[in-house]
Amino acid sequence: MDALARMRSENKVGIALRIPTNPDRRHDPGHALQAVIEAESPEARDALSELVVVCLESPVLDSHLASVNPAHDLILFDEELRVVAGRTFNFRENWNGLSAALLNLAHGSDGSRLEQRANAIRAKTDPDVLASLDRLATKDGDPNTDTAVLVLEAPRIAPLLIHTLTKATTAARQQALRNVIDTYVASSKAPSPGPKQLFGVEMGPFRGGCGDDPCLEQSQSQIDSRIQVACGMARSTPNSRSFIKYLTQ
Repeated sequence: MDALARMRSENKVGIALRIPTNPDRRHDPGHALQAVIEAESPEARDALSELVVVCLESPVLDSHLASVNPAHDLILFDEELRVVAGRTFNFRENWNGLSAALLNLAHGSDGSRLEQRANAIRAKTDPDVLASLDRLATKDGDPNTDTAVLVLEAPRIAPLLIHTLTKATTAARQQALRNVIDTYVASSKAPSPGPKQLFGVEMGPFRGGCGDDPCLEQSQSQIDSRIQVACGMARSTPNSRSFIKYLTQ
């Protein structure tokens, strides 16, 4: 499974989104993820950089993740397919809060999950990379060199970068760390492996707008009534993406 391979190679956890069995709600997770990709918020960038996101059919999810709660819509799991935590989520009503929900689930209410991952990554990261991280935006070292090193390593140390950002005490250090994370996310070009690569989902160039939703997961009743659930979920930019369908086969 490509998602698991990426989790292992990049020291990341996975979050599975349950595709609803209700035909009229089936496409909701896909549109909510589209909104995350198009968002310009720090929360969205952190979620994309730190996590491996995959959409799964409900039966597949229940059969592959041991002890998963069938009522949960967001499921945090590790590289051994063990469920860590989960929660319910209304993709249609709360789509604008998906980034925050993903991060809260991944970090834990007290931040302990993020801290544990950051410590584990620090323990196996090259000392020279750690030196760049620890002196970034301080009086020591060259900021441009340290930034270049960290951007290059960002795919493998994203949780450590985010944890370090939460602990930064100066505005300069906070901004320097934010620049590293944002540069990493901005450099990702879907569908190539990177922050904007979502597993089990096909996105395409933006063709949206009322009356022209390219989503292939809408129920026939929605198509007949011209319901545009995605309308307003994300503004169009030159590189905007539209949700097309799930890749569940």
